[in-house]
Amino acid sequence: MSARLIFRCQFCGGQPSEETRRSLEGQLLELEWGQFTDAPPEQWLVWAGKGPYGQTRYACAEHRITLRDFVRKHYGSLGWHPHARVLGDVPPEMRRALDGGPALKRKRTAHQRRLRRNSGFVM
Repeated sequence: MSARLIFRCQFCGGQPSEETRRSLEGQLLELEWGQFTDAPPEQWLVWAGKGPYGQTRYACAEHRITLRDFVRKHYGSLGWHPHARVLGDVPPEMRRALDGGPALKRKRTAHQRRLRRNSGFVM
């Protein structure tokens, strides 16, 4: 049996269009917490709280500012995340593409390898 997720605006109870609903469903699998993201095409705002920043909250285009102010008021003293800018201009797919992954491991010179091997100190 198939299931369908129902998203509602936290402030007015409105529901997104089908395209926006699919965008919101796609964001559920993102490993993000403590940040705002945008759900196109209706410009819904999502607060991916999780952990100390509470639950995930949704707001329609009319209540974007209200959600931002709510989050900053209730979770602003816990850290910098609620005060970060809204990432509405960068879709999640683009952020994944921009993420270069872990930093490359630095290569050691022959001298550093010899020092490490002989001295017992880690460089």
